[in-house]
Amino acid sequence: VMAGGEPVRRELVARLADQPGVTRVMECYGPTEATVFTTVSERHVDGPDTIGAPISGWRVQIVDEQDRPVPVGELGELLVGGAGVAAGYVGRPELTAERFVPDPEGGDGATRYRTGDMARWRSDGQIEFVGRADTQVKLRGFRIELGEVEAALTEHPAVEEAVVSVRAASEGDDQLVAWWQPASGHAGIESAVLRRYLRERLPLHMVAQQFVVQNEWPRLSNGKIDRKTLVDPFENGAAEAVVDAPGTQALADVTALWADALGHAVSPAPEDTF
Repeated sequence: VMAGGEPVRRELVARLADQPGVTRVMECYGPTEATVFTTVSERHVDGPDTIGAPISGWRVQIVDEQDRPVPVGELGELLVGGAGVAAGYVGRPELTAERFVPDPEGGDGATRYRTGDMARWRSDGQIEFVGRADTQVKLRGFRIELGEVEAALTEHPAVEEAVVSVRAASEGDDQLVAWWQPASGHAGIESAVLRRYLRERLPLHMVAQQFVVQNEWPRLSNGKIDRKTLVDPFENGAAEAVVDAPGTQALADVTALWADALGHAVSPAPEDTF
């Protein structure tokens, strides 16, 4: 079975692999402008979530904002080059020039396509898809890739699916919010546990400040989550603000004062993890 179009979650891999006669599940990645697959990964239920490695004849690069190749493990934009790269967009010269750029490794006149997808190389030569470049946000001076936060959150065994976005709690007070759906048997887990889990894996500016339990997702006709209609995290106390447990009584008093001033219900992080 070959699947593509959207990132293939492990739950889908398990369902496909369980079908009679299915011996292999392959995830195929490639934008339309690259006609059409550029990388392939054989997926396993207990294996890593990757889009694989480049197919023969394709060149894949992951670069930073200055188009410099990034080292293994670093996040960057995925560019693809090869014979299947389109010539451009009909009647759209400016967009063509922006997305189809020279390919120094492809010879005279060769181009590579800027996919707008964010990814990183793994040490095993596989590529980990993270999200879209247009899902990047800037919060308090930091640039945040929302897909990277979502990926980290869904690695927790209690989280089935997660969506992360920036929402305004009040004028001038933007906050990082995580909506998450509990996995089977984990409905009672506290949001503070998830925050601590994220803190162990991400820089502090990428850790969600508000958590909203989402038992059922609003979805569009194509099955994608309708992000625009997610419950307002600051309406009727839907969100739960989480802070780390204060280490001293003085810190506890200051935390309580700020929580009262900001109108947030604060749940100190528990000592246990998950």
